[in-house]
Amino acid sequence: MIRRFFPRISLLPVLVFVALVAAACGSAGAPNSYGDQLRDFTNEDGSVEERSTTETNYRAGCETAGEAAELDNAADYCKCTYDVFASSVPFEVFQEYDSRVSTGIENGTVTTTEDLYEEFQEAYDGVEVEEDRRADIDAFRAEMKELEDGNPDTRALEELLASCN
Repeated sequence: MIRRFFPRISLLPVLVFVALVAAACGSAGAPNSYGDQLRDFTNEDGSVEERSTTETNYRAGCETAGEAAELDNAADYCKCTYDVFASSVPFEVFQEYDSRVSTGIENGTVTTTEDLYEEFQEAYDGVEVEEDRRADIDAFRAEMKELEDGNPDTRALEELLASCN
């Protein structure tokens, strides 16, 4: 199933690594939500849209890596994957995943797509949140476990992003 997920891209981990690390960087400090730190962004066609720092940085890093990996539709793929994260993954899990992947890149323990899947599972299993967010995170954990239940080859991250291929 993993081979099906990214059949044309051997450099996918670079795409996700660069995008996640870039998403965490903001000039006004770390964002607190997907919609935090909104600003106007000018697209290549000249149109202007409002984007968060997280989205702008994620998509810029993802598109740069995607183009380096010769992904034909890097902009569309990166927008889709960001939209999936923003609509499906609690921000605290996204932040924990970003932190885990960044640390893993630095110390050499995250080097494959499988490592990304494992870090995503560790992120949603281990993220600590305030009491008022616990029910949302527990519901997300249950949803991810359901995606993986009964099939050892299935990874929640793979299933979440499958619609972007």
